[in-house]
Amino acid sequence: MSIEIIEQNFSEAERADLDEFEQRFRRVAGGKHLSDWLKMIPGLTVLSKAAQAYANASERKGRAYNEMFAALVLEHARKVSNRVNLKEIEAMKQSFSYLLWLAEGHDRLAVLESELDKLPLNRRLRIASPVMAYKIVKAVEDAAAAEQKSRQLGNKPDSNEVGEMLAAQREEEREEPSATDAQLRAAFRRKFVSQMALLFIEENQARAVDLADAIRSEIAAARRDAREAARKAADSVKARA
Repeated sequence: MSIEIIEQNFSEAERADLDEFEQRFRRVAGGKHLSDWLKMIPGLTVLSKAAQAYANASERKGRAYNEMFAALVLEHARKVSNRVNLKEIEAMKQSFSYLLWLAEGHDRLAVLESELDKLPLNRRLRIASPVMAYKIVKAVEDAAAAEQKSRQLGNKPDSNEVGEMLAAQREEEREEPSATDAQLRAAFRRKFVSQMALLFIEENQARAVDLADAIRSEIAAARRDAREAARKAADSVKARA
């Protein structure tokens, strides 16, 4: 089965997920933003299932599956960046695997969101990649499994175990923001933007650009109004004179 035939069999809903994947791929290719990575999951799921069907595989394993999955990802990545190549897709394979893992059962995405909500803003902004998201959720699952094992053995579970494992994981994963991200945050801090606006900007730069354009338009309009008011005031003074 060729890529062309596989593409023809996608439903309208699946094509919509793939369109979103393509747009998010453009974003993550230009920088690390976890919210964009996570929004690639539905499209990745479509491509993964198609690759499994092609390889007649029940799991995301095997040479046939891996080769077709990479080829399908490349096909859609090239729709937004014709410079991307198979080697680059292979380098992103681990990130894609972690995203698909997060989408599998046990409400992992809900767990991730809950754990991110507990973090202070500066630490949350550093959780920028799928591997970091994976490690946070895996720490929760491991701690829960350890607690369950303690109960089965008749031991009193350590109520702080989950917290301690997560704290250790968070301390380990201190990925520094990129120079672009750092410059963006510094610029907005100088303008006294609130922390909530800062988080919004970090998670959705496209909307932030629209917001910045709107602000510039408002400032320009305010300046025009001020000049017009000054002109009218000057005309009024001259008329009285």
